[in-house]
Amino acid sequence: MQQKQPPRVSTATSAFHLPRSEWPSHPNYPQQVLLMGAHQNFREISLHVVTLVKEQRAPRAKRLFSSWMMAMRGHEHYEESKLFKYLSQRYGLSMSALEEGHEELHEKEAWVNDGFAACAREDSQEHRDALVEALLAYRDVLWAHLKLEEDTVIPLLLAMTPEEFQRYYNGDIQSLLEELEAMKEEA
Repeated sequence: MQQKQPPRVSTATSAFHLPRSEWPSHPNYPQQVLLMGAHQNFREISLHVVTLVKEQRAPRAKRLFSSWMMAMRGHEHYEESKLFKYLSQRYGLSMSALEEGHEELHEKEAWVNDGFAACAREDSQEHRDALVEALLAYRDVLWAHLKLEEDTVIPLLLAMTPEEFQRYYNGDIQSLLEELEAMKEEA
């Protein structure tokens, strides 16, 4: 059975428009719960790390932050190596703002790690305050990035047919990109 060319989304905007209020009622939304749940967890962890530092528990906050950053690297790798590449090719949209958001998060992460290092050398209120400032800066960038990512990515994923989403979800990126290229050449 020959697959037809997937519909294109206008590149006049950075994302296919579908208001957040309509996402939960969309038939494809249950497939997006994992991504949305991960993002909500990231928001909650960002708040918890700040709380730990404010409670003078910087060593515990450092362990949590380090573990979280390892998870973030895996999450970012998936997004940059599969999700963004596929959506960019599929819809003809640039995902550079989302990739730049990851770079900005890495810069803020370095500031946070410097703050943890200062607290480890000398546990003082001044160092804890500086660390909280760095963590809040990280949180602000994170939350803005997650909102942009959700507002960009979720409507595009919801625009897929359930069959296309399953092909995407189960497929490797090279095969998926080749499939999109073949459909483009057939059109």
